[in-house]
Amino acid sequence: MTCCSKSICNGCNYANKIREYEGKRHPKCPFCRKSSPSTVEACDKMIMKRIEANDPVAMRYKGKELCKKGEYGSAFEYFKKAAGLGDVEAQFQVADLYRNGLGVEKDRGREIHHLEEAAIGGHPYARYNLGCHEWHNDNKERAVKHWIISANLGDDASIKALMNAFREGCISKDDLAAALHAACKSVRYCGIKCQKDHRRQHKKDCKKRAAELRDELLFKQPESSHHGDCPICCLPLQLDPKKSTFMTCCSKVICKGCDHANQIREIEGKLKFKCPFCCCSKVVCYGCDCVNQIREWKESLQHRCPFCREPIPSTEKECEKLKLKRIEVNDPVAMRHKGGEKYNEGKMACYNMSNISCCASCGIAEVDDVKLKECATCDLVRYCSDACLKEHKSQHKEDCKKRVAELHDEILFKQPESTNRGDCPICMIPLQLDPKQSTIKQCCSKVICNGCYCANKIREVEASLKSSYPNSMTSCCSKVICKGCDLANEKQKMEESQSQILCPFCRHPVPPTDEGIDLNTMKRIEANDPVAMRHVGTRCYHEGDYDSAFEYFTKASGLGEADAHYQLSTMYRDGFVEESKKKELYHLEEAAIAGHPRARCNLAVLDCENGRTMRAVKHFMIAAKLGHDLSLENLKNLYLRGAVTKEDLATAIRAHQAAVDAMKTDTSSCCASCGIAEVDDIKLSECADCDLAKYCSDACQKEHKSQHEEACKKRAAELRDEILFRQPESSHLGDCPICCLPLPLDLKKSVMQACCSKAALMLMGCGR
Repeated sequence: MTCCSKSICNGCNYANKIREYEGKRHPKCPFCRKSSPSTVEACDKMIMKRIEANDPVAMRYKGKELCKKGEYGSAFEYFKKAAGLGDVEAQFQVADLYRNGLGVEKDRGREIHHLEEAAIGGHPYARYNLGCHEWHNDNKERAVKHWIISANLGDDASIKALMNAFREGCISKDDLAAALHAACKSVRYCGIKCQKDHRRQHKKDCKKRAAELRDELLFKQPESSHHGDCPICCLPLQLDPKKSTFMTCCSKVICKGCDHANQIREIEGKLKFKCPFCCCSKVVCYGCDCVNQIREWKESLQHRCPFCREPIPSTEKECEKLKLKRIEVNDPVAMRHKGGEKYNEGKMACYNMSNISCCASCGIAEVDDVKLKECATCDLVRYCSDACLKEHKSQHKEDCKKRVAELHDEILFKQPESTNRGDCPICMIPLQLDPKQSTIKQCCSKVICNGCYCANKIREVEASLKSSYPNSMTSCCSKVICKGCDLANEKQKMEESQSQILCPFCRHPVPPTDEGIDLNTMKRIEANDPVAMRHVGTRCYHEGDYDSAFEYFTKASGLGEADAHYQLSTMYRDGFVEESKKKELYHLEEAAIAGHPRARCNLAVLDCENGRTMRAVKHFMIAAKLGHDLSLENLKNLYLRGAVTKEDLATAIRAHQAAVDAMKTDTSSCCASCGIAEVDDIKLSECADCDLAKYCSDACQKEHKSQHEEACKKRAAELRDEILFRQPESSHLGDCPICCLPLPLDLKKSVMQACCSKAALMLMGCGR
């Protein structure tokens, strides 16, 4: 309609004309109710008014009129403006002009851009053309995606294209069927005449779909049988009609149980019973009467056997006498019962002994002054004296060894909560397995991650301070912290205008020289700090002083340092001390129990060499769940050999990824270039093209551009595809603004209202 630039369906247009004819009124727009222009010149004036008001529909309408006259240059300008205002059909028309070179030069890239914009807006023909383009470029998977979306919008050409793709094996049968069903559901008509015209084309598909709908109803599992439920007890009625009763008064079918209950109530209602409690001529139920009789029987009568009616003895001694009498008369049941009691007593004695309440040798119980001691190696037995222990040793030896091995395996194959390295004591993020990604502080023997360490270094530079960490470890507390926490510490010192560097963990001043650091380290060793001992041992090992390294590692391992156990195992393996497979295995197991993934991986390799594949798989699984890459690769190799199930491998991969992710710092709230966090007055801005990185300034963005460029392009393409392949709720034409039915794709079946720029699909009767 030229008055409001609205497109309405032919049905609504006909209804409006009929209403005007019957009322003999001047023609009006069925949407905005303005008087419709009677001449072409008046229509053109209305359209130009709409164009001056930046109406994209009117611009597109004017562009189509100019295309019919052959004025493609002017039409392109109108289409371009309408497309800039968000008109989807105009985007499609611009793409068509770029493809055919009408009014502009041919440009395949711009054509694809406008087709994509139109497809995102819900234009099925644009999406069909995109699918054809992807098909010719051998991107058949993307082409099928486009055609499925346009087929769901009712495009017949896309259905035919999907059928051809199915013949070539590019689409599954289920996906094709789903597209056909969606296309069939999208068939609608604006009037009876249109339905009759389309009947021949639609007949076959309609019959097929009707049969499918019929089958869906036919093979749908009913919630209950046709009999339904009993209206009283709500239980399903049985299929046998003889087991239900038809009530003629209300035409209800009830189950026999409810019918019988009703009859019993009717009979009981005719009888009267005296209340057993208050004697007041009340009607009571049978339950109360039975309770009363049982109470009277208990109070007045002696308990008797329900079979022989003999009095039942009230004490255990009398019971035993009766049992012995029955045994004397050769009663087999009494004999079996007595034998069962003896058997249970012996079993209970054995059970009590195994549960260490008695001495395993002499059987004396732990009562009063008798104290039992456990076996030194297992938890199976206890003894009252060393003499009993020696006497029972030969009987207990095999069970003891077996139990010791079981206990050791329970500890060895227990999944540690974290690796031996633990968490950064400042940012509390798990330290990475690579020692190069963390720093040890000699002042407090703490290991910090590289993030905290780097943060500390940046603070030093910003404060123009001399670096106080000539080595990889500071000596105040021997703590290993992440580089990020170290960086945050240095920044704090700069802001507080302090010239002296403090340890980010223990806040102890860090000595500026190597001599001061070594002095701090030796103090930590004198205080029996195992981390400091291991650190000095590692330094001696790299300097070639293996004897000193061995001593430090031995002391540190004795204090429970897992990495020291691992270093000792390598020294026993490589022959830096006297080779000993037994000691190597011992230290590897101790390190593995403490959560050392590399030690556990080495254990698994040894088990593989010895043919114990199942134990090796267990070791690899535990190490992989701690984030060890080599163990995961070994699991994949064992899976190819059939030694690992698919489910176990999938579990290990998921757990490995979770462990790796836990070791990473959340960079979503930090600058991707300098690492500064989004706190207080520091505001970060996202990358303009993707959502992967944030920056605190333009300088950081320019500096990081070369590293981020490839990932940015890849993510931008992913985001574009997410929008491009999203199924629109309706086509670009939308719904009729009057009857709210979807407008048909055929533009001949709708009318544009120039007064208000509405495109409406109106059925007969709309606008009345």
